[in-house]
Amino acid sequence: MKRYSLRFGILLILLSFRCASAPCQHIIVTGDPNYAPLTWQRNDSKVRLKGFGVRMLEDAFKNQRVKITPSFEGNWSRALDSIKRGVTNMIIVPYKTLDRSKHLQFIEPPLALTQMTLFYRRQENAWNYQGLKDLFGKVGVGVRGHSGGDKFDAFEQEKMDVKKVSSIDQAVLMLAKNRVDYAVLDLVPALVQIDRLNLQTKLVYVHTPLNREGIYFAVSAKVDCPIWTATIKQYLENLTEAQKLTLIRDALIEWRQELAAGNKQHP
Repeated sequence: MKRYSLRFGILLILLSFRCASAPCQHIIVTGDPNYAPLTWQRNDSKVRLKGFGVRMLEDAFKNQRVKITPSFEGNWSRALDSIKRGVTNMIIVPYKTLDRSKHLQFIEPPLALTQMTLFYRRQENAWNYQGLKDLFGKVGVGVRGHSGGDKFDAFEQEKMDVKKVSSIDQAVLMLAKNRVDYAVLDLVPALVQIDRLNLQTKLVYVHTPLNREGIYFAVSAKVDCPIWTATIKQYLENLTEAQKLTLIRDALIEWRQELAAGNKQHP
């Protein structure tokens, strides 16, 4: 037991030394600016993100000397590219894939779960969707850079006709305007945008998801800061479901307040 305690103490000291180095004192985190309530771009800033993912990260490091800078890098594809270019060093990312694992270190456990979902127009209830084979011959829309996991991505590329756009709200509008037959989107952020665009009476979704996956904090593979991984892992393992739901609820309230304020400024 003493030997174990000594080794654990030495590990903490080594991690602390690494954290003391300049690169480990500043996390520049990015994410999808169109993925409320997880991440979205602030109305009053062109460079900052907010959301319950950002709040979790700030809470995890509140007792450490690590600066957290949420950074808006453009749409989701550009956010992913910012990690590869070294502009940011952490990203809040749905879905773990083999390709992303080449340049990202995914931190377990996931901070939340998401599900890839099929949306269609309400008047087409007669479609009677039974499975992916029903999508053959139809045209869909999805978000560029979004993933449904390796298996679904391969199936989509080989068997489905899915146009790609820059954001969830663009995909939602294309579906509502009858430009495509269906949309493949993550459920919660899509419902948030449908609510924002007042399309609740026009669009519905299939309740059986196409896929379920985790949403992760992921660190650039170029970064060597194990204290980040250890801190986030401990925070997420100690976070209760009630605390998580409170963070999500508060983020939704804040997003709706910002939306209302924006509508007042631009009636």
